[in-house]
Amino acid sequence: MRGPLYIRDFKCIASRCQHSCCIGWEIDIDSATLEKYKQCDKERGSRLCESICLGTAGEACFRMGDGGRCPQLASDGLCEIIKALGEEYLSDICREHPRFYHECDEEAEVGIGLCCEAAAELILTSDGWGELVPIASGEGDTDTDAGYASQRTAERRDNTLADCASAEGFSASRERERLYCLLGDRRKELDERLDELRKIAGIDEDRIRDKILSVLPALEYLDGEYESLLTLALRRGAGALYDEYGERALAYFIFRYVSPARDKEDMLSRLRLALGLEKMLSSILNMPTIVDKYGVFECARKLSEEIEYNEDNIDILRFALDG
Repeated sequence: MRGPLYIRDFKCIASRCQHSCCIGWEIDIDSATLEKYKQCDKERGSRLCESICLGTAGEACFRMGDGGRCPQLASDGLCEIIKALGEEYLSDICREHPRFYHECDEEAEVGIGLCCEAAAELILTSDGWGELVPIASGEGDTDTDAGYASQRTAERRDNTLADCASAEGFSASRERERLYCLLGDRRKELDERLDELRKIAGIDEDRIRDKILSVLPALEYLDGEYESLLTLALRRGAGALYDEYGERALAYFIFRYVSPARDKEDMLSRLRLALGLEKMLSSILNMPTIVDKYGVFECARKLSEEIEYNEDNIDILRFALDG
């Protein structure tokens, strides 16, 4: 399995997290972990089972407490299960979050999601986003050493573009590499690089904006004010996203959405989605309330939480941008 180089530096910040994934989310429990809980000693097992809600089809999740808190979240912000039993007793979703998985040309890949504040900061501050390295399953660290990835040179970039142009047959990884090469060409301003990518996708910036505005009322939001914020941001005009953040954000969206493409048409559709998400983020970052890098990280996290982590929202946006 492989993933972006920066994944090896990812660590959960636990009690220091301002937006805990243990609050406000329904936390599912897989069947194997549920059996582990049932096999715990009587006192611990009873307490665990009392905090679990069982569905009619046998599905299980933790019963939310006050403020939407997981009942296993201690007052110090740490997990009672980890403290008492160890990480091996975490359910799959708790152990894996914020990782996501897909296949690119039948090879397994892993990434970390922008909705996690630690991941958002890492994604938006890390270079080497185009370097994919071996990743140990379920871990943040790579199997490789720090010297694995070398800086991409202009010669390598130009050779890759030429190879992609001449290669026969569809390869999602090859297409992704071509997009990465265009995106990472810092001899050009970011706006120019974005125009080149939009040209490949067959959509211009104004159309992206108009298509997104047309479907904002149809999206679902956790924050009731978020639709108004997006509408205002998109109508303000071109975003003022700093080049370094814009490049890294779009690289993340390309990795997450373009990589699983099955054919050229699917790839172009996924690229339009990635460009649409970048447009939403850059527009929000043009708001006067964003004054420092931490505001940038929070805006990216919030967009991911509101839009990315709702599959219906992603489907609506993709359908609109394809229209």
